[in-house]
Amino acid sequence: ATSMVSAKHAVELYDAGFARKQQSAGVAVYVAPPNDARRSPQLSAEVQAKLMAALANEAAKARAREEERRKRDPTYRPDAIDLSFKNVKAFDRYEDYYARLDVSEFASDGELRAAFKALSLQLHPDKQAGKEPQAAAAAAERYFGVVEAFELLSDLPTRRAYDHARDKRAAAGDAGLADVGKCDRPPPTCVDVPVSLEQLYKGAKLQVAYSRGYFMGTQWARREKEEIFSIKVPRGEHEGATYWHRAQGDVGPG
Repeated sequence: ATSMVSAKHAVELYDAGFARKQQSAGVAVYVAPPNDARRSPQLSAEVQAKLMAALANEAAKARAREEERRKRDPTYRPDAIDLSFKNVKAFDRYEDYYARLDVSEFASDGELRAAFKALSLQLHPDKQAGKEPQAAAAAAERYFGVVEAFELLSDLPTRRAYDHARDKRAAAGDAGLADVGKCDRPPPTCVDVPVSLEQLYKGAKLQVAYSRGYFMGTQWARREKEEIFSIKVPRGEHEGATYWHRAQGDVGPG
């Protein structure tokens, strides 16, 4: 087969004459295997068990949540909620909107409204007259966070989707699966290397040992065995010079 490649598209054309020339010349032609012969990556038995446990935990958490919501709010009707998710508002599943309103995750609609009203009267910018600018700014920032939380949690489809995402994440954590959905790029990992005046004057080759950290500050934190990095310090190098070993620093959560 021959290929015509452009900047935007690739179009494959079958040329019978060219194929015959390949065959006569003994050129092997690659034939893609059938779909059933293509193997997908195989998961270990341990990972499969964790996935099954996570699914079971997620279902159990969802049932417990629905039952608790019914107990606290007799008017709660999950069957009346639009489950198409087409009107679900955007939310951050890592953010605790319940904590912003200082309510339980099983709070009824009435409890949400009462908490929002109380916090609004306390934090509204109009109520900050006479306060220090820093305190007023902090109150205003918290107020807008409260408004966002109430808008999301008071919308039934959004709240249900948010609760489902939280249950899924918690179930995965309980089963020992790492959540890598959100990750802020960690800052560079810096190692100070002492160098003598003689080494700066003459130049030197140094060996630096470093143990790389993974997911530090989480339940999956671990450190690898020490690796040795070579640094070539040229003659007359300036104090505080930086040498980069890219993609070799600590791995942040996610």
